[in-house]
Amino acid sequence: MDLATGRIVVRGKGNKQRAVYIANGALDALRDWAADRGPQPGALFVRLVRTPGGRQQMSEDRLSVQTIVDALKRRARESGVDPIRPHDLRRTVAGELLDAGTAISTVARLLGHANVQPTARYDRRPEHAVVAAAAKIRFPYRSVPVR
Repeated sequence: MDLATGRIVVRGKGNKQRAVYIANGALDALRDWAADRGPQPGALFVRLVRTPGGRQQMSEDRLSVQTIVDALKRRARESGVDPIRPHDLRRTVAGELLDAGTAISTVARLLGHANVQPTARYDRRPEHAVVAAAAKIRFPYRSVPVR
């Protein structure tokens, strides 16, 4: 990861690598976490373990998928919202990017999709967005009287 640019190389399905980018508050949070975690090799996200004095200490154990699922469930319950699954976060990011006008091909690349069909399932834009998109097409036309 490059904390100056926000570029992170992640491993996806089939051990396939791709670059993703983070910015704004997410990058700030990652910089803080990386500073606390330290430069030692190993997993970026590790478990925090309570010491006998009640403090938290970082372990060398990477976070498991189940740990993340449990944390999301706990946070949703504490917030009074419906349960959240990890894929919900992915779907939200895709939907927000599409709502903001990001090209679907760019969103597909960010998500690691080989083509846009899987990404299109995340498109939650309403009909008026389709109408607005059609209105952007300029079709030069000049009326010619019929004789």
